[in-house]
Amino acid sequence: MAAEPERGLNTVGTQPTDAPRTLSPAIEAARAAIVDLGPRVALAKIEELQRQYPDDADLPATLALAELGCGEVERAQRRIHELLAGNPGVGAFAVASDLAVFQNQSDRSAQMLQRAQAMDPDHWLTLRATATRALMDNDTEAAKRAVSRSLELYPRDREAMRILVMVHRLANDEAAESAILDSPPEWFAGTTQHYRGRFHRAYSRRDIKAAEAEARNAVAASSGRDAQAWADLAAALLHVNKHDESEQCARHALDINPRQANALNTLASLAIRRGDIRAASRLRRQAADAIPALRGQQHLYVANEALRRGDLRRAEAAFRDAERSGPSVAARSARLGLAQTFLAFGQWDRARAELDRAIAADGLSDALRTVRMQILEHEGKTAEAEQDLIALTEGATPYAGALAAAIVMWHQRGRDDQVAHLAAYALRRLPGTASDLADMVMALSGAGRSEDARKLFEAAERMHPSDEALRLMAVGLAASDGRAGHFRYEMLRLPREVRRRLLGPGLLLRPWFWRALLQSLLRKKRP
Repeated sequence: MAAEPERGLNTVGTQPTDAPRTLSPAIEAARAAIVDLGPRVALAKIEELQRQYPDDADLPATLALAELGCGEVERAQRRIHELLAGNPGVGAFAVASDLAVFQNQSDRSAQMLQRAQAMDPDHWLTLRATATRALMDNDTEAAKRAVSRSLELYPRDREAMRILVMVHRLANDEAAESAILDSPPEWFAGTTQHYRGRFHRAYSRRDIKAAEAEARNAVAASSGRDAQAWADLAAALLHVNKHDESEQCARHALDINPRQANALNTLASLAIRRGDIRAASRLRRQAADAIPALRGQQHLYVANEALRRGDLRRAEAAFRDAERSGPSVAARSARLGLAQTFLAFGQWDRARAELDRAIAADGLSDALRTVRMQILEHEGKTAEAEQDLIALTEGATPYAGALAAAIVMWHQRGRDDQVAHLAAYALRRLPGTASDLADMVMALSGAGRSEDARKLFEAAERMHPSDEALRLMAVGLAASDGRAGHFRYEMLRLPREVRRRLLGPGLLLRPWFWRALLQSLLRKKRP
């Protein structure tokens, strides 16, 4: 079958074919080393292959790719500069494009990628660079074409399959993503890349327990050599408040790749929870410097920290900085964050505007559907809201981020059977983050299911013994009980930085303080 222009790849130069390509023994061995041993351990193997095969033109570019993969950016940069200064081949231009993406140099990346595509659009390094660049541009269709083409020409490539799974997830194509992850080809099943894909699916669904299990599987499958697998596990453990183990995993990731930004951000989040704001700021700066292309991600952390303090203005500014800075993944999260934030603050018109903008840019994910469901309900479009409600909650695994709102909406419709079903699911699975569980407790309480709310709160406390959202809820419950000793006990259990915010100069301006005080005085007057 002839190559088709709509594949989206530059077809100038060597013309594409559909027959699988045969790589040199040296490149086959180098690629296998990167995937099986991890980029850092693979460096020595690829250097040995260079000595054995000095005339293999693609080995130096492959070595530079491995150096980039383990955070040895300065070494990779020097190597790529030397390759470009000599008689560069297609691999040199392709890896130079990857380096430019890493450094957030969009024009440079486009220039280098164009040179690589002109020489050989079907070279494995060209296809990889094409997919990487497309993902940074939020062009999931171009990324899918490139990585699918790579799998046609270079079968059984586990890393290409992992990227394809990620592309399906970013395109909100859950059916295609699950088809690979639930029924993988035998050469992909049980590999580090397979488990990492399953981790990200569970994490995006906010099924943190499943995400933790998949991350542990990924670490084991890599024999502890994959920095991203360790970073994934650290992030999952942070959400279930296993702080010491989370820190150990993050440091394992940094031992392998000192530029592992996700691990640095996990350590920053741990520092915040421990009240060490200075250390958190230092770690956030390190993460921003580690991978310039991911600076938008750092703005997202600033936005979330501002939201924890109730600072809407700073949160909005940080979300917009994240969207401008990119990459596409950070921009998507920023658009979602803006819609969710305005919804939470009751600014319905602004929430609707941001929702429409996010759907136009990114398609309709479960998280955006949850926002739309609540806006439609507010607008009185109950039938349309119910369609989203059913889509989010039917099936064996309801979307965790929608459960609290779903409980409220089913209760308003008098569907106690649906409320009972979601309550039972929540008690059985404890889905989502600690904040999700806290929202579900409030929703169940408001729906008149106080016993289910109590059981869920106690189970959530056991699962997340030091989570701020649950600790604040415990303080509120203690205040409403009117028991001063219980209230003082729960206040002392709060993280120091949280307690300082609560008890600072603004305490007398907080409605919950006066409400708790009034309830306490009324209780004391009762006979």
